[in-house]
Amino acid sequence: MEESAVLHEFISRKRKGTPLVVMMCGVAGSGKTTFAQKLEKSGFVRLSIDEHIWATKGRYGIDYPIEMYEQLKLESEQKLRNQMVSLIEEKQRVVVDFSFWQRQRRNEYKKLIEIAGGEWELVYLKVPPDELRERLRIRSERFDANAAFTITEQLLTSFLNGFETPSGEGEIVIEQMPPNRLQYPIGKFEPVDDVAAEIRAGFVEQIPDIVVSLKRLTASLTPEQQDRPYREGGWSIKQIVHHMADNDMNAYLRFKRALTEDEPLGNSYREDLFAELSDYKDVPVENSIALLEILHKRFSVLLQGMNEEDFHRKLATQALGSITLDIALQRFVWHNRHHTAQIAAATKLS
Repeated sequence: MEESAVLHEFISRKRKGTPLVVMMCGVAGSGKTTFAQKLEKSGFVRLSIDEHIWATKGRYGIDYPIEMYEQLKLESEQKLRNQMVSLIEEKQRVVVDFSFWQRQRRNEYKKLIEIAGGEWELVYLKVPPDELRERLRIRSERFDANAAFTITEQLLTSFLNGFETPSGEGEIVIEQMPPNRLQYPIGKFEPVDDVAAEIRAGFVEQIPDIVVSLKRLTASLTPEQQDRPYREGGWSIKQIVHHMADNDMNAYLRFKRALTEDEPLGNSYREDLFAELSDYKDVPVENSIALLEILHKRFSVLLQGMNEEDFHRKLATQALGSITLDIALQRFVWHNRHHTAQIAAATKLS
């Protein structure tokens, strides 16, 4: 699910007499504290073992010996566990900012919350290992309660190996990809020069699959899901589909001009402003998918009728400079796969 939607649901939830307790779950660097702090700002009481130790015992390896840390964690957790029960009895909302890496421990806390009269939600923050490494590298430059010691590669590996991933436990999974991966889920465009005929044919053969994928991905989406951004600050699924139609119409005409003119300038347009026009907001995605289906059939016929020399003809573009139609074809296919992957990521977050 999308983080903003989960936060909104938790913050707006009000059930008389049943306080909500959010249990955070994830490996170090997954963003548990950042998520929990957002709930804290909205009235939740946040419980953190590391911050409790920092406040009561001081700094790791400075105010107390390193070898005392594990014992201090046990003592701190017991105090916070008792505090959680008291808060539930007082009808206060709580976010437990622990790692909850063991299934048994998660089950213990669920029972404890229910017995105390609360309801629980388990939030698992799923982050790729390479992204965890980058976050932990940045965190190692700090020294505070939530970055008391450096998480080495060896320690991270042990965390990952020992982590018991929630499955079938009523968990809410928030998959957190790096911002760049959300924006470029298949990577940025990388042209290939001197394309062999069979590779070029492979690009052409991918074109009919674009509409098939779009139909599959959007078939069961509600209007609300279509209007949800695929990432923070990004376009909605509806805007992406309409943009794909506009782009492909423009690309088709660029190809025809390049085949009939001497290196014409491919006119650009304000994609950002196009996306704010009324047709992007009010026209169903099915209309643009139908447009793409017809357009791609015509485009495929045009491409299949081109010879080797045709693909070496050139087109002047503002984004890529002077390019051959070989590269323009690659860009066309990449662009569609790029946006289809964004939609696929958004549907997983819905």
